[in-house]
Amino acid sequence: MLNLLMYRLIDFKVMAIYTVKSDGTGVIPRWIPFLALFDNGFENNTDLLRVKLPSNLKKIGDSTFKGCSSLQEIVIPSEVEEIGNAAFMDCSSLQEIIIPSSVKKLGNSVFWGCSNLQKVILSENITEIPDGAFEECTSLQIIEIPNGVRKIGFDAFRGCSNLKEIIIPSSVEEICKDAFEGCNAIIKRL
Repeated sequence: MLNLLMYRLIDFKVMAIYTVKSDGTGVIPRWIPFLALFDNGFENNTDLLRVKLPSNLKKIGDSTFKGCSSLQEIVIPSEVEEIGNAAFMDCSSLQEIIIPSSVKKLGNSVFWGCSNLQKVILSENITEIPDGAFEECTSLQIIEIPNGVRKIGFDAFRGCSNLKEIIIPSSVEEICKDAFEGCNAIIKRL
């Protein structure tokens, strides 16, 4: 029975502690008073299938789950305000992500290379789709940009070869270069 206790030391201080259960669930205990998951915390952990995050979490750091190619499910708590650069890059088994309304900022390349990502619900409180946010998400077919978004960054949806429908609200003032490069399947843009 696999039940690992993992930790990371930085300057002799424990920065994270979590268990990976035999069913592939990563659990951060509630008694750990984390407000942020550190950068690269779970990076390249291919044993993770799903993650339970503490409800008091405020930030998911840069590259926290980068390369977790087996990660299929994660529920982002309603207290999270920021998701860092490349936080879920190359999580190729992730199929759905719901960004709660508490999130105000997404980092660059946040979901880059999530090749099985099919469904995305974005927070209505973000004002920008950052550079490379959904680049190479080849299974993504529909995306609705929330009202209030003003900018769609460079390469934001580049290589989303199955993207067929995109809903862009009138609040969008700037669409950067190559934001939709390689999105040759788009048949409806509202």
